[in-house]
This record gives sequence, C-alpha cells and structure tokens, in this order.
Amino acid sequence: MDRPPKRVLLAVALGIVPLTACGELRPVVPPTSQPRLSGGTTTGPVSVRRVELSFPDGRPLATVPRNSRVAARAVVQFNGTGPFRASWLVDGRPVELVSTMVSFGDTRTFDTAPATVLPTFEPGAHEVLFRIEQPATTLPLSQIRYFVTVDEAPTHAKP
Repeated sequence: MDRPPKRVLLAVALGIVPLTACGELRPVVPPTSQPRLSGGTTTGPVSVRRVELSFPDGRPLATVPRNSRVAARAVVQFNGTGPFRASWLVDGRPVELVSTMVSFGDTRTFDTAPATVLPTFEPGAHEVLFRIEQPATTLPLSQIRYFVTVDEAPTHAKP
C-alpha cells in the first residue's frame, strides 16, 4: 500500500481530516449545535432560592425604645455565580444598598451595616424589607417589623 502524501498526514494529525478504520479520508463535519452544558447549583447565572429576614436575635418582631439602635439580618441562599444587589427599606424608604458577587451556590448573611441606622425616632410600627434588585426574582418580598415605644433609650454618660 502506498503511503499518503505528508500534507494528508498533517491534516489527519491536526484533526482537519480524520482517518477512518478503512484508511479512507473524509472531511470533518462541524456539529450543528453547541453542546448543552448542564450544571448543578454552582454553575450558571445567579438565582435566589430563599430569603429569610430577622433581627439579630433571630426573631421577625422587635420592640425597641425611641432613639435606640436596631439592626436587621437577611440570610439569602443562592444558586450559581454572579452579581447580587439588594436594598434595605424601612417603611418603603431605602436606607442601605447591598452589592456583592456571589459564587458556587452560597448562603450569605447580610446584616445592616453598623453605620446604617434604622429609624427609631418615630414611635409606632415600622416595616423592614430586603428588596432584591439583581438577579430578578419571583420570590415574594420578605418583611420583618419593629415597634418603637415612646420610652427613650438610655443615654450613656460620656467618660
């Protein structure tokens, strides 16, 4: 049997023209569609699975004296990897923006920043929401409530 020319061997070696079992040369036909990648919860665009709001003591309700400090916490479960943006709202008004990257199906806890002051100057009931802006989600908005009493928070003496 005659040896094929060197350029045919090079084409076979580079995968341009595969050599079949019979020694016939045939052109490579590219696939008509891209392979579908299937991943678990760690790959793909970020999506939100669950959001749970509470105050630092783990409860959804709090009673605080007027002019005191109160913080909120959101525990968010994700699928995928990507940017995440949300806003803390009190009575419909934004008080803090959260922006971060999440990856690999994280569960993340977002506490209101120490510098963020949830309003306690007005006695009565107040509603706290954690509104997710990115990624888009169809989950209902979670809410927690705190009640501000008319009693003043104790002031600490200055040293």
